Amino acid sequence: LSFTNLKAFLKTYFDTQYQPRQSFKLTDTVPSSDLTGTTTETAVKSYTIAANSFAIGDFFNVKLHISYTTANAGYTRIQYLKVSNTNNYATANTVLQNQNSSATNYALLRNSCYFVSGNILRTVTSETSRTIDNGNFAVQPVDYSIDPTQPIYVWVGMKNGYTTDVGKFLSLSITN
Repeated sequence: LSFTNLKAFLKTYFDTQYQPRQSFKLTDTVPSSDLTGTTTETAVKSYTIAANSFAIGDFFNVKLHISYTTANAGYTRIQYLKVSNTNNYATANTVLQNQNSSATNYALLRNSCYFVSGNILRTVTSETSRTIDNGNFAVQPVDYSIDPTQPIYVWVGMKNGYTTDVGKFLSLSITN
């Protein structure tokens, strides 16, 4: 066993054990149309993240910005970010949710989402520029069944509190 052979073996071993982190960025700064006249949950934007864009161990952060030009006081407005391996909004996992009845501008942030073995998306921390994030969701890590080797469908949804509320999506960023 020569030093050259040992060096080559160790390089091969560590290169396979410690793969370089994949870089991923989804950014959308094109506002949606106004959502008005409805008080039902409505998907205002949708995206498809290609299979294998993430791997087990990859971390990423989510930033979502939604604004209301008309917001009736006392009525609760809700914003959602949902993900799924199937292209079905109705059954998707809600990984970020904010509800508020007193503000008109929402910047939602979820830091340190990551994939663990068993095709699990684990969420860790979240915050918003306003008071309530993930209303009834636990603050400890939450696991969702998402397989990073499959396409990941992402939706931004909104629910107006009153029929004359007018809100729109402003931007989304998912980066690692």
